[in-house]
Amino acid sequence: MIQQLIRHKSAHWIFFVLAVLLYGNTLNNQYALDDFAVIFDNSNVNRGFEGIKDILTTNMLHGISGFNDGLYRPVATLTFAIEVGLFGENPTISHLINILLFGGISLLLFKNLKEILPENLLSVAFFATAIYVFHPIHTEVVANIKSRDELFASFFLLGSLWYFIQAVINRKKGAYLFAFLLYSFALFSKESAITYFAVIPLLLWIHPSVKIKQLLMPSAAMLLLSMSFYGLHSYIISSMGRPVDTGLFELLNNPIAGVNDPSIRYGTAFYLQVLYLTKLLFPVELLHDYSYNLIPTISLGTVKGISGLLIIIGLVGSAIYGVIKRNLIGIMAAFYLLGIAVVSQLIIPIGALFAERFLFVPSMAFCVVIAFILNLLLAKKQIVLNLTLAVILFLFGIKTVDRNGDWKNNQTLYAADIVAGGASARINYNYGSTLTQLGNSVRDKVKKQAYYRESAIYLQKAIEIYPEYWDAYNNLGLVYKYNNQLDLAEKVFDLLLKKNPNYTKGYYNQATVQLAAEKGKAALENFIIYSETNPSAQVYSSMGTIAGTLNDFKSARTYFLKVIELEPNNVSAYNYLGTAEGFLGRPAEAIKYFQKATQLDPRNAEAYFNMAISYSQTGNVEKEKAALSEVLKLAPGNQQAISRLRELGN
Repeated sequence: MIQQLIRHKSAHWIFFVLAVLLYGNTLNNQYALDDFAVIFDNSNVNRGFEGIKDILTTNMLHGISGFNDGLYRPVATLTFAIEVGLFGENPTISHLINILLFGGISLLLFKNLKEILPENLLSVAFFATAIYVFHPIHTEVVANIKSRDELFASFFLLGSLWYFIQAVINRKKGAYLFAFLLYSFALFSKESAITYFAVIPLLLWIHPSVKIKQLLMPSAAMLLLSMSFYGLHSYIISSMGRPVDTGLFELLNNPIAGVNDPSIRYGTAFYLQVLYLTKLLFPVELLHDYSYNLIPTISLGTVKGISGLLIIIGLVGSAIYGVIKRNLIGIMAAFYLLGIAVVSQLIIPIGALFAERFLFVPSMAFCVVIAFILNLLLAKKQIVLNLTLAVILFLFGIKTVDRNGDWKNNQTLYAADIVAGGASARINYNYGSTLTQLGNSVRDKVKKQAYYRESAIYLQKAIEIYPEYWDAYNNLGLVYKYNNQLDLAEKVFDLLLKKNPNYTKGYYNQATVQLAAEKGKAALENFIIYSETNPSAQVYSSMGTIAGTLNDFKSARTYFLKVIELEPNNVSAYNYLGTAEGFLGRPAEAIKYFQKATQLDPRNAEAYFNMAISYSQTGNVEKEKAALSEVLKLAPGNQQAISRLRELGN
């Protein structure tokens, strides 16, 4: 019956439906993790259709204050902007698109395998696709909206392969146009697609009718497209106003990025290959982060390092043999190596040490090998084979659906990962920061304080693991502030700024703590330092208010003038300027500012009252009365205005 099902012309739709059903529970999910950076914080995306031009001509996260992440992935980013333009920020729509893309990938995987594998291995195509669809390692990509770049790259890879099959194997020359077009889309989806120029000919080589000379032209053309994309990518990234952010390659993100010892660099990189295969075989503990120090660095001479080296040697040897002999397992070994190469850390260090999403394409090769081995061992025991596959799919399916729920939002994701990921500085930071947000959101004082206390524990743990985790210091200081532990908050910010004087927002947050502790002079000093690199109307306004409370009205006037420079229609600034001029004994100047405030906001009773005081100082009783009358029109119960008018004989 399974053989009949496999041969049915619509069999590929089974996998589309299974994929959609398996990930259907993500439709209830919200935004999580990098979704906020890619969609919420990215002005190129949240401007909708208006941001399309900038998306095509700038790096991926350029819309976050010009941040240069070194990535150029316009395809997925364009779809985010179009979604915002059509539906607003709607996570359900975003998750639906991801699900449909994964369904399409699953469908295409089976169609392609069915075409390139020999007739006697069609069951391998069926089993391999089923394992791929159900494998929990893919939850990060499908359930995380941001990872649509990976989905598109894979979808276009398989779409391109399908048209190359039509062109090369079925001799439909017109299919080349679509094959090259889809390959180009894959490149513009994610940089790792640059190795697909070798992957596609490799997979075509499985088919016994394909000759080497048939692969030369497609390979050369794809290589040319890859080189052209790389040139455009380099141009876009280098033309940005800022260089690629060096923080992407710091110890926190990738512990081996700055390692000079080749033994540690490659020992760790080889060991990562052991971990990747372990995750594929036993996808039990899945995490959103594997940065410092979840995977400690090791030297090449250790058992772990040597094990990884032997695995790579074995894979390379199998790949060479497979290409020469057209051996399926060997070709899949080559496919796996090409898929993992860019992110393996063996060629170049990248901005992340290890991630489950890096296995999204290589896992295709893994699933084919597992299906082939199962078929080889149990070919004559069909019932046992079917039961074995059913058990694998059942266990994988349960894990996938459960893990989808973890990705509902940041709170659920970080809470799920903190147990197994407790050695990661970032997971502790993420969970601690989320607990702070929960504390801020509840009204019950007891619950609020409980969240803050627990948050401090995890933020302290993040600092213990990575003593230069400046954001963790910052958030720890803030949680102490929110919990009204102002002395502790001030000490944390003092320590942070002593260790890293260039952490500018630390000066701002320290100032807010000192302001709450009624240490105005110290707060003003920190605001001044912060304003040197981050001038804003809000900061200058705080500085002016503090200067006023310190009776330094000359400085207050200076700061509020800066506010006006940045925000010419800031009513409060004009009101404060008038007050400062009044205290400086310049009532005529004060009146001008109060008049400007009332012009901008005719219902500002406070500005009219202050204007009345200034008229009183100039001795203009009639205008003082008129201003007080305006106060009473806007605020009939204002006792100060009523009393003053009585004094004036009204």
